[in-house]
Amino acid sequence: MKQLHTLMDRWWVDFRKWNPSADAVYQLLSAQEGTVTHDHIALRTFDDHTVHIDTVMAPLVAAGYVCRAEYVFPMTHVYSQHYEHDDATLPKVFISQLEARHFSQELQMTLTRLIDQIPREILGTWDFFTTARPWKTSFAVYETLKKESEYAAWVSAFGFQPTHFAVRMNAFVQYNELTTLNSFLKKHGFVPSTTGGEIQGSPDVFLEQSSLKAAETMVEFSDGSKGMALNLENDNVGVVIFGEDRTIKEGDVVKRTGAIVDVPVGKELLGRVVDALGNPIDGKGALSKKLKRSRVEVKAPGIIPRQSVNEPVQTG
Repeated sequence: MKQLHTLMDRWWVDFRKWNPSADAVYQLLSAQEGTVTHDHIALRTFDDHTVHIDTVMAPLVAAGYVCRAEYVFPMTHVYSQHYEHDDATLPKVFISQLEARHFSQELQMTLTRLIDQIPREILGTWDFFTTARPWKTSFAVYETLKKESEYAAWVSAFGFQPTHFAVRMNAFVQYNELTTLNSFLKKHGFVPSTTGGEIQGSPDVFLEQSSLKAAETMVEFSDGSKGMALNLENDNVGVVIFGEDRTIKEGDVVKRTGAIVDVPVGKELLGRVVDALGNPIDGKGALSKKLKRSRVEVKAPGIIPRQSVNEPVQTG
């Protein structure tokens, strides 16, 4: 049980590191509601026998998790199971696997080359989870896979780390309705995802859920160039490049930095010349590390009430 709790804690720490907005929401809700618990986490894998659901879940099953239901998604060739534990403090685990046999030989061979890099001695053990992505890959491999399956491309890039954490809001006192919770989050600058509707599901099907729009995460290219991920789709990521892009080429690996795009603000910047990220370019030395930083993308203020114009104004 100790290993199980340690794993769940580490997954959550890593998820918050790579998704700072998730950490910000967690801190905000903790201040309002006290204890915030997870309803479930989601994992992804492939149907290859070496990383099959049964193999991946073996340590968790040995620690008390039991499969409660299974689901089939024929349109995307995905099979899924959900597991629960008798310990109510532990989240449910939804794990899915891509049925690669329904795809091309090229995709299957690409996945096999990735899977073959996994040390066999860690399969089916706790050590399997110590490295989120247990293989080396490239952007070219990602591009090849996503032509057929966004699912395959995602796992190739991020491995076996959780795709998301879901908050259990049933025990909340102030924000136990999604509409109320979303309104609260909006007031604090968070933007709910509207893909498929701001709130998906209904009480009639015993499930309602909502998620946040992805934050503008900083990414770094192989040559050291940085950019801001603005738009994440199933088949592409839109990135605004900060600086020159001449050295960026097809096949370059792009990695997350774990940071939201922000810049230094304060009186110390007066009279200084800085680039788009607030880095000094005037030769006058570095800025103080104690400077306050502010996110680049913030919610715009509302329209200020004002009187109508009643005097003509000449411009030119």
